[in-house]
Amino acid sequence: MDEDLKSYLDQQFSSMKQGFDGQMQQLRQEMNQRFDVVEGDVRQAHVLIEGLQGQIRLVADGIANCNEQLQRHREEVSGKLGLCEDLDLRVRRLEAAGDLPPTGSLRRSRAR
Repeated sequence: MDEDLKSYLDQQFSSMKQGFDGQMQQLRQEMNQRFDVVEGDVRQAHVLIEGLQGQIRLVADGIANCNEQLQRHREEVSGKLGLCEDLDLRVRRLEAAGDLPPTGSLRRSRAR
C-alpha cells in the first residue's frame, strides 16, 4: 500500500473517530440531562403518591366511621319501630275490646 494513501486513510479515519467521539459525548450529555429530568419527575411522582395514599387512608377511615354511624342509626330506628308496632298492637286490642273508639291503626296510616 502506498504511504500517502495509508497516511490519507489514517487521517480520514482519525477525523471520523474524532467526529464519532464528539457525537457520542454530546449524546451522553443529552441522555444524562434527560435522565436527570426523568429522575426529578419520578421523585415528584413518589411524593404525590405518598400524599394521595395518606388522603386515601383518611377517606377510608371516614367511610368506616360513616358505616358505624349508619349501623347504630339502623339499630336505633329498628328499636323505635319495634316500640311503635307494640304500641299499635296494644291500641288495636283496646279498640277491639271496645274500650276505645276506633281511630285507625298504624298500618292504615303507613299505607297512605
